[in-house]
Amino acid sequence: MKPAPGVFSREQFLNFNRMKKEERAVRLRPLVIGDADALVALANNRKIFDNVRDMLPHPYGMHDAIWFIDACGKDNPPFNLAIETGGE
Repeated sequence: MKPAPGVFSREQFLNFNRMKKEERAVRLRPLVIGDADALVALANNRKIFDNVRDMLPHPYGMHDAIWFIDACGKDNPPFNLAIETGGE
């Protein structure tokens, strides 16, 4: 099973120290519409739904991701940020 976007596979985790510095870097940035696919892949998970503090729809679909990203874009300064690692 392929890990969700932005999630290290077991092999990547075990080889973390061998990764190039730029691959290990973590960056916080505002969400953009291009994050919708990754957001759906990560948020459409029953275990996530069961353990979040705020309301999260389940199943979590593309419509939900687009709505959330659009709502986040109205925050100034941004409150919800994407975590980018390894360029994803």
